[in-house]
Amino acid sequence: IYATRGWVLAEDHIHFTLGKQAHHLKQLTEGLAAYNSLVDQRTKQAAPSQQSPTQQMTYIREFINTYHQYIQQEWDSASGLPCLPLPLIDSQATTILLGSPQEAPTSPGWTAASHVSLDSGAIANDRWFALERELVTETQGTLPIVFRPNLQLLNKDTPNTQSPMVPVNEPVLVELIMSNPLAVSLMITDVQLVFTFKASGDQEMASDPQVKHSMFKGFNLPAGAQEKVRLELYPACTGQILITGVQYKLSLTPDLVAAPPPGSTAVPVVIEGQQAIEVKGPRLNSTAAEKCNVVYASDKRLEITVVPPLARLSVIFNNLPHILSCGELHSADVAITNTGPCAISKLLLAISDPNHIYLSTTESALEDKHVLTLNESESVESRVTKRVQPVTLQDGVLKPGDTIRGKLWLHAPSLPGAFDVELLFYLETQNTTGKGRYRLLRHFTSVYVERSLSLKVSSLISQSLNKSISNQNSEETKNTHTANVVVEAVNNSEVDSACGTYTVMGVSSNSKKWAIIPHSSLPDNSYTPGCPSILNSEQVLGYGESCHLCVKCIQQQNPSAKKLVFSQVPFSKSQIPMSSWWRFTLRERIKLLELLADPPPPSPTADHIPPPPTQAQKDTEHILSTNSIDMVLTVLWKGERGGHTIWGQHSIYLENLGNSASIPQSPVILTGEEEKPPVRIIPETPPSPIQSPVPPPSQQKHLVKVAADFPQGMEHDFLANRLCCLEFVLLLYNCTACQLSAHLNLCPEGISNSNGNSSSHMYSPQASTRLLYVGGTVRKISLVPWGCSKVPVRALVTTPGTYSLGNFTLTALRSHATVSESPVVQNCQLQTAVTVRQAVRVDHHHHNT
Repeated sequence: IYATRGWVLAEDHIHFTLGKQAHHLKQLTEGLAAYNSLVDQRTKQAAPSQQSPTQQMTYIREFINTYHQYIQQEWDSASGLPCLPLPLIDSQATTILLGSPQEAPTSPGWTAASHVSLDSGAIANDRWFALERELVTETQGTLPIVFRPNLQLLNKDTPNTQSPMVPVNEPVLVELIMSNPLAVSLMITDVQLVFTFKASGDQEMASDPQVKHSMFKGFNLPAGAQEKVRLELYPACTGQILITGVQYKLSLTPDLVAAPPPGSTAVPVVIEGQQAIEVKGPRLNSTAAEKCNVVYASDKRLEITVVPPLARLSVIFNNLPHILSCGELHSADVAITNTGPCAISKLLLAISDPNHIYLSTTESALEDKHVLTLNESESVESRVTKRVQPVTLQDGVLKPGDTIRGKLWLHAPSLPGAFDVELLFYLETQNTTGKGRYRLLRHFTSVYVERSLSLKVSSLISQSLNKSISNQNSEETKNTHTANVVVEAVNNSEVDSACGTYTVMGVSSNSKKWAIIPHSSLPDNSYTPGCPSILNSEQVLGYGESCHLCVKCIQQQNPSAKKLVFSQVPFSKSQIPMSSWWRFTLRERIKLLELLADPPPPSPTADHIPPPPTQAQKDTEHILSTNSIDMVLTVLWKGERGGHTIWGQHSIYLENLGNSASIPQSPVILTGEEEKPPVRIIPETPPSPIQSPVPPPSQQKHLVKVAADFPQGMEHDFLANRLCCLEFVLLLYNCTACQLSAHLNLCPEGISNSNGNSSSHMYSPQASTRLLYVGGTVRKISLVPWGCSKVPVRALVTTPGTYSLGNFTLTALRSHATVSESPVVQNCQLQTAVTVRQAVRVDHHHHNT
């Protein structure tokens, strides 16, 4: 009548009465069932009312006494222990940890890898699984059709469809959560796992137990509290472990027994029982049958396979930071040791952010030169396409007890906040195949990054020319245009920052064909690539201060597309103490997808062999190459934190000439709500213009550069001859690999030479005069790739003065251009002038007065 009505008080009264009567009639089975309904709270957790603590204590005491008599008189001990309803055990919350934990290092200052533990808390398994996929793909060549991660910590949130594996002589740690739903304290003692073990077929039976297990001595479980219980299994041979439950002893706490109600004994009664642990996977909801029924996936975290011994890795770190400044460089010592009984045949490391983290086991420094071409082994740092790097093993193996030492390099990002360092080590045991042939070791640490410098970099095309420098003894040079790079550095640190002052120590760059050099601040305005010169111009920036830097960019001949040109301009004699800082300038070129991003779909034309490029496509590539700078510019700085000097660098990538970039990129702040366009029912589909294969005219303004070979000044006697003839040579340089056709117009206004030309005086108030060109004013010149053409020019002046020679226009067009293409005006004005003076007349007749 009262069952399932939610009338808890009435139900408890009926069960208590039935239990009392059955106990008086010596019907212990029926009485225990009634008392079990009183204390079993699994069906009463959502009840609107509960018994008082005093009444609950009476119920639990009667239950314990009846249970104790039932075990002694009626229970068959051969069938094990009966089930206890208290305390509550959440089977789904059962956590399994496989393998030996990382041991704490004995040396001061060293820290063990975090790995996984029962105290790890929430773990971003998706990120670790993604790193493991890359490791498996690297070792096997392709990712398996069904990827199953190698789990070492199993809980309800992990995919437990496969039996976990643990090597022989390594522990299995099981964590259970026991909770007390009553208002009465309970005493739990002698907690141990209930399991079965099936040894492998070829194992010999030993006198010692094949699986050793631990026992949790006991604890007091207060009212409404929960306790984590950790139990350990230690297998000594291969086989299969099946965990079925947990057994323990239950009693009231001594404080409740010390003052018993009248008529009861003062000796605490202790009963022993067990509870089954049953786990299930997530509910399936894919097929129609699964949607119509309640179907759960299999969960095999309690079915543990014991495999033969495997290698085991121990990784410890020294000098790991807790705080860094944006762009700061930091190195931590790393010791990797094989603590297992077997040798390691392969060791890999997956890094979540290779742009800012890498592990090195050898030191490598660059030559002390202003400009040098990196070899392929050095330039490979810029072509990293994956997060996996191999760890070199001496003689191809890491024997038990051997250690590899190296450095973990960190480069703090340019944005402040949390900097997560995620490392996943992958090791394979020698002569091991099949399932479980590899093991993993995780390390995670989070570093707080505070603000430091902010940079803004702009590239400007110069009008001057320069012969591209070369490290080889070759007479073949190319006349190319130059560029300027302007850098603005601002101290953007916090007022109360641990490091408030920064000193700019120099700039460096890497590019496929460009190098940076100082402007005219070097002695004698000279520059030698192999002889570094110090500018002695450190820039110390306090809070809120800024500085502007400008360096010149010239092109260097680089015969290999796989090599990079590295250049540096130091501002001080102080050398950065970190020999591998230059690697991060190259790693600024790494472009990887986000760790959890979906891989791009396969290209349908991946296996298609493209036809040979047309002449227009070749010219397009040459023109784009002319406008490309493809440079990573790096600003080196130092500061001081806590009495220690810190070093750092900020790098910015510039793709084309004329581009500008800044770090950190400030978020866009909307001042108001933008006006939304009208909603169109029928969307407009404007006709797409036909894409021309040739770059637009805006990218063809610097194909030709002009220089002049002219006298700085001359004298002429205008009284004897009113006409003075100026002769000079215009040098037209083709800065591309295209065949060009150029048109030079010395009279850009189009006025006929016979009718006079425009004034070419460079300053006033001198009277306006005319510069008269003699000969052809429009010339057509053919320029071979990287070639130079000399155009002799003659002009007449009639009065003394200073005359500009840059009043002309030049257009260029590809020799293989189509009819629809028009010549493009080149940006090549000359800032040159010739001063013509009146010659001093010598009078040979002297008259005396």
